[in-house]
Amino acid sequence: EESDGAVYTRSLNVEELAMEEYMAGRLPKEKNDAIHKPHVGKWTGWHCEGVHVRVLFRLLCHSLLLGNHLNEQHEGHLEQLTVFLNAYQAAPLDLHVAHAALAKDAKSSVSLAYIRGFYERRRKDIDGFLRNLEQMSPQELSDLVFDSVLSRIEEAKTIGKKLSNDHSLLKDYQQVRTLSMLAAGFGGKLLSSMFRSLCFDYRHYGAGLPDLLLVRAIALKSTQACNDKENSTIIDLSEWIGEVFQNSSSSSNGPITHAGLLYDIEDGFLGGPLNERQAKSSNVPQKGLDNDLQDYVPKRLILSYDGCPVTIECMFVEVKSHNDKLDSRQEDWLNIIDSHGHARLCKFQSTTNKTRKSL
Repeated sequence: EESDGAVYTRSLNVEELAMEEYMAGRLPKEKNDAIHKPHVGKWTGWHCEGVHVRVLFRLLCHSLLLGNHLNEQHEGHLEQLTVFLNAYQAAPLDLHVAHAALAKDAKSSVSLAYIRGFYERRRKDIDGFLRNLEQMSPQELSDLVFDSVLSRIEEAKTIGKKLSNDHSLLKDYQQVRTLSMLAAGFGGKLLSSMFRSLCFDYRHYGAGLPDLLLVRAIALKSTQACNDKENSTIIDLSEWIGEVFQNSSSSSNGPITHAGLLYDIEDGFLGGPLNERQAKSSNVPQKGLDNDLQDYVPKRLILSYDGCPVTIECMFVEVKSHNDKLDSRQEDWLNIIDSHGHARLCKFQSTTNKTRKSL
């Protein structure tokens, strides 16, 4: 990279290199890949390993997680009393209990009891919620995310809580338009499929999501322009969404900025950070955020740009080096995502001249 007559170089890991390639449209290498239509490249996103999926799970399944839908007459009320023992829990105690686990006698290996996990205890409510989610339009999904964040803000206002005192709420507010866009881009069927896996076995499926989450927004000049490059254009997300996209575009830190690799991520793993890197990245400056919540009103995202309807495209990418292999959980997630969305495996291999080649 050249700037003011000086030449700067830096090394890239495989995830950063993949971001460069997708941004430039050199990946996927197969030119007939559906992801190249109607536009090639212009992807931006995060090396986040599923953070945004888990954050959306926390936001949209808030009632299921906290048991707010239960009352004393509900058949699950008594069981709910056993998974919330104090007011300081971030999640129910059974969230990490796998579905249909069996307790066995250590000596005889005979099944002694049937352990009702998180999904089994709430099967009726979860299935009903996910069925409704599948039927929602992109705009309805976007509004659902916004309303979920807004309801938490309103709840905080009633008890006089300040935004700077609630890290989770602060992050939700700071990225509410980004999360709304992603929910619209995923679509109801993909969200339902991913959430069902997390409900079924959160301990197992809470990790293993693809390394990269890529996104782009396309403004359509007509409803018939979905596959017509001439009648559609890629939107500048820093202008339309703002938030982290605006912060990223205003910096000039070399090839990472050009690739659109965004590091403003939150650890959305209920019950503890997935790894040290994500735990450190969740520290957010609090300076200048001591005003009352009344001063903070997020702006609802409308899927329209200059009077044109907007479609959001999202893609998940698992990145591997030439000698690395997928584990079974990563394979599961790629299959789950690709059933209703876009999932890709990007693998780099060494060539004879010691350069890298993308597959």
